[in-house]
Amino acid sequence: MSRLTRLAGTARLALPALLAATLLAACSSTQQISRQQMMAPENLELAMRRDIAVIEFTGEGGQDVANRLSASMERVYLEGRPVFDVNGPVRLHGGRSVAIGNVDPAEAMNYARSVNARAVMMGQTSYDSDTQLMPPQTSEICNARDAAGTCIDTSIEVRQCVEITVRMDYATQALDVETGETIYNPRPGRANRSTTECISTSDDPLVLVTRLMNNDFGRSVDGLRSQLAQTAADRIYRDIAPYPETFRVSFLNEGDRLTDAQEAQFEQASDLVSDGQPGAACSVWQRMAQSGVRDPAVSYNLAACAEDAGDFRAAMEAYEAVYRMVFHTPLSSTGQPAPESNYELNDWAEWLSSARARVRRRHDAQETLSVLAGPPVS
Repeated sequence: MSRLTRLAGTARLALPALLAATLLAACSSTQQISRQQMMAPENLELAMRRDIAVIEFTGEGGQDVANRLSASMERVYLEGRPVFDVNGPVRLHGGRSVAIGNVDPAEAMNYARSVNARAVMMGQTSYDSDTQLMPPQTSEICNARDAAGTCIDTSIEVRQCVEITVRMDYATQALDVETGETIYNPRPGRANRSTTECISTSDDPLVLVTRLMNNDFGRSVDGLRSQLAQTAADRIYRDIAPYPETFRVSFLNEGDRLTDAQEAQFEQASDLVSDGQPGAACSVWQRMAQSGVRDPAVSYNLAACAEDAGDFRAAMEAYEAVYRMVFHTPLSSTGQPAPESNYELNDWAEWLSSARARVRRRHDAQETLSVLAGPPVS
């Protein structure tokens, strides 16, 4: 860990104090800046076509899912312009609760052509629900206390609860209007939500029993169905549309093998990050590197600077260089004893593994979405 850990060990602190010092060192080794970035969906086919006709999903809840999905698609933007031009959802099944197969793909594509769409989406949903009587719960209730606050009258409260579970199955597909080719057809999905309703001995127990016999939990079921419709729409959306994701870029708070004067410069830059001025901090670390300071922590933070600036290719190369510096370069090339390292190799392995994987994802998403910023597929 950092110097604080080694000092704790040297001083032979008691185990609780040593653990506290180690945890403090781990927590204080880095500070993070949160940045949001649009990420590429799993399936790019619909986003590449942009003009999408949405057919109202069939089955119970299908209208709700299609409405929520269409609304989400209409709200996604890249570089200031909408990714999708959505037409729909439109009903082609006369309101019947039917399966996808009962919506004629030819009819769906004819509609899509009539509105100049390049792809058409359709789907189906179904709900299932059940109620389960749970074991009674008992608790002692104090009804009265004396002047000293001691309970002098108690009673037993019995709570009887019912667990209500709703499940949704959903499936969706999309077709290219020109060719009829299936361009999106994921495995059917399932989602479930549960809640409980309870009564106590102060209520009429027949109320719950009657409701259980009649399966009369409409308000709870409706609420769960609404949540499930949003879940299904969100999952489909995540498959086909760019989505925002928050990343945390880490900066080291201390140098690794610096002189006292260099460490003072390093920590000055760290303070600038804390003050919300990462650009100014990066300028300090850049000047240190240009002056000949060769330190893994300086190089790591400059890699983080490139990542924070959105230059992911440079960041990937810089993180790789830090990896080589830490794991493949002798600590001293002068023949003199190397300064004591401020961080353990396990720390470096963890930070660099996380940073390299993160920046690779961000770079790949940036490259992919740059394609979406161009013209739609012909």
